[in-house]
Amino acid sequence: MKQRAAYAVAVAAVALALASCGSATSAQQPVPVSSAWRPALFAEGYGPTGLGPSPSDSTLADPDQSRLAAVGIQQADLPSTLTASLPADGTSLGVASLAYCNGTFASESARVARRHTVVLPSSSVPGVASEVVYYRTVQDATIALSELRTVAEQCPAHRTSTNGSTSLTLDVVPVPDLDTTGLVPDDRRVVVATTVASTDGSGTPYLLLRVWQQRGRVLAGLLYSGATTQFTDSDRSNVHLLASEVASRLDALPTSFTGSA
Repeated sequence: MKQRAAYAVAVAAVALALASCGSATSAQQPVPVSSAWRPALFAEGYGPTGLGPSPSDSTLADPDQSRLAAVGIQQADLPSTLTASLPADGTSLGVASLAYCNGTFASESARVARRHTVVLPSSSVPGVASEVVYYRTVQDATIALSELRTVAEQCPAHRTSTNGSTSLTLDVVPVPDLDTTGLVPDDRRVVVATTVASTDGSGTPYLLLRVWQQRGRVLAGLLYSGATTQFTDSDRSNVHLLASEVASRLDALPTSFTGSA
């Protein structure tokens, strides 16, 4: 509960506020969610189709999906102005989990289940999404993380991407200084930072951060985008609070599910 409250307070402090934050003597009115140009999902492996929210989440009847849902972004993580939503194709294995920088991820065929959660409105600032993947074995998940690390290391510093209507330039940049307290150990974590800009100069360029963490057969990714290419102290705080919450949820999974101690 302390983490969730701190997340809302941190965002409010820099005019990117997402919800109300109260004090002992008064209650602040909710601040409208900021809105900005945010076209990068297709460039990061999640196509624009199927990004509408599902009418209901019937997949929780599946025990694997129930476990994955307990790891990724949840409504309780967010202020009332935002909604955690399962996309129409959010559990489909026909959608890639590790499509990054045109890399080859043989581990995709070893997935048993996946769950992608988006935060609506999709134009909100900050922007947040999560991808949680369940693999056949611990080794498969470890290979997936290794593939992601290798592709990230070999990714060109500058590249372009298009979905036919929007063309982007993507530049790999150093990862902002982040507090890694409470996250999984470094050997089970990959963090990638990319700046996103339109080739025609429209929209404000921004930084997209991806934090992947593994425990046993489960790999959980957090996607976070700030308002510009510069991360604020509030952004750093938000990323830490959300990523550490994901790490805590990974740790809470039963060993019978993760296949690890």
